[in-house]
Amino acid sequence: MSWYPGWDSLDSVKIWHVGLEIAGIAVLALLVITEILAFQYGHRKDFLIEIAERDRITEQQRVDNERKIEVEGLQTQLSEAGKKVIALQNQTVARQFNAEQRAAIITALSPFAGQKAVFECLNSAWDCIGFAEDFSAVLKQAKWDVSDYIAMSLGGDVIGVQVLVNPQMANAGQVSIPAVIPLINNLVSFGFMAQGPNLGRVPGIALGTIHIRIGRIVPPPAIP
Repeated sequence: MSWYPGWDSLDSVKIWHVGLEIAGIAVLALLVITEILAFQYGHRKDFLIEIAERDRITEQQRVDNERKIEVEGLQTQLSEAGKKVIALQNQTVARQFNAEQRAAIITALSPFAGQKAVFECLNSAWDCIGFAEDFSAVLKQAKWDVSDYIAMSLGGDVIGVQVLVNPQMANAGQVSIPAVIPLINNLVSFGFMAQGPNLGRVPGIALGTIHIRIGRIVPPPAIP
């Protein structure tokens, strides 16, 4: 060991001994400090990783929600567009009674066989003639007395079918033509009347006769 510094000197050995012990303690203290710092930084790293992952998940959820809202908005627009297309198609399809409707009307109105009825078409209703003829045929099957003459009116604008009687046949809320009620109820249930059950009163209509005025096709309910 002669090559150690101060190996042969008592004073030097003492100095080196103390110095090395101090250095060892210092190194040990530094090791402890570095281990403590490493432990703390390790926990801090895990904490920051957890925060970053939460932020990533939150951001992903935000993006997913925005996409969901966007998709729902597009679906709503497509649905509304589809309803508008259907509405336009309904306005271009001529009205007529289907088999189920014809059977319902005949069943409801047959008890009033012999009831007089006349038809009026407004020029605003492009499908009126065909619908009036179909309507008349159904009433005749119910054994009603229906005029083959269809009056044409060039003025006014009506939406849907109107059922009219002479004011004397509907006084004080009482209708003296029993067939009116089932007729109106069926027209309402089939969507041919614009505003629920409604009976019009017009002077000049023959007493006991039901006047059926046909206006434009009832539009579908408004899109919310």
